[in-house]
Amino acid sequence: MNKKMRISAFIIVLAIAAIISAGAGYYMGINKNSRDLPYSFYAEITEIDGSDFQVKGLAVNQINYRGDYIFRVDEKTLLIWRGTEMDSGEFRPGQRIAVTFAGVVFESYPQWITEIVKVELLDDEK
Repeated sequence: MNKKMRISAFIIVLAIAAIISAGAGYYMGINKNSRDLPYSFYAEITEIDGSDFQVKGLAVNQINYRGDYIFRVDEKTLLIWRGTEMDSGEFRPGQRIAVTFAGVVFESYPQWITEIVKVELLDDEK
């Protein structure tokens, strides 16, 4: 086999591998449900209305999580402070929290977050 044929065969194999990799990546991307991955950010509670929380993302977050958000806690939501469970009535405006969610964020104002997994009080005192 001469040098030109080897180079041509190598380029063809490389092109086939690139096409297969791109196809597999595309397939995995459209079939991967992004809600399977939880996301967390830090926020300060600005308002509480029953089980609805309105918060403002802190400056330490990446830029996408520095805005105003609204979410609802339910019986599946883990509410904790220093490893102990809390009731939603123990949270107050002005407290700093970590919010972990696995749902979608609706682009509205304030942004609405679904499927809240955990709300953790970060302050030293309740």
